[in-house]
Amino acid sequence: MLPNLVGESVLRSPMLALQEHMGVVLQAVEALGDFIALAQDGAWDGALQAQQRVADRESDADHLKQQLRGDMPKSLWMPVARSDLLDLLSAQDKIANRAKDIAGLMLGRQLAFPPALTDGVNDYLALSVDATAGALAAVEATQVLYQSGFGERQAAEVERLIVDVERLERASDRKQVELRAQLFQVERALSPVDVMFLYQVLDWVGSVADRAEKVTHRLLLVIKS
Repeated sequence: MLPNLVGESVLRSPMLALQEHMGVVLQAVEALGDFIALAQDGAWDGALQAQQRVADRESDADHLKQQLRGDMPKSLWMPVARSDLLDLLSAQDKIANRAKDIAGLMLGRQLAFPPALTDGVNDYLALSVDATAGALAAVEATQVLYQSGFGERQAAEVERLIVDVERLERASDRKQVELRAQLFQVERALSPVDVMFLYQVLDWVGSVADRAEKVTHRLLLVIKS
């Protein structure tokens, strides 16, 4: 269980508390990358441990979310609306939830992609990790923006980071199309049920990058409000 540090962070800056939460979300996605690499190698004992790390980080993120919701005073004056910050928090938390979904599904069925897709799947997951890291960088830059009194240079840096995440999300979409086509070529040699779930995993991995992009779009609303 994480210590209750969020209340202090909210009083210092609501964005600092959101930054701490997003850092834990990124750890969950990074652990998912470890899990998928181990699953592709057939190292299911190690994959079990990696899946537990994903689940632990998702639980930590959920705990921080509940603390932040409870500790953010309704009457506290802030540069942006409390509701906008809570929407941003929810968007961040959905990334960790999805990472847990993916690892749980793959572990439960001991599901892995055909060896010919391994490199592509690893590259695909890396795009989601990078997009999540980019979203964290944008949250961190927004904290700096608060500290600067919403300076133009700092606002431009946040917008640049948002564009980077959008680029990664588009690359993820293209990679998903490529991998779906490759899976289609070999699906007749696989269990039909496994094929169904492999397509689901491809969709869910892509949704990690998509949810990271949604975080940055929420940030854009915050700095433009």
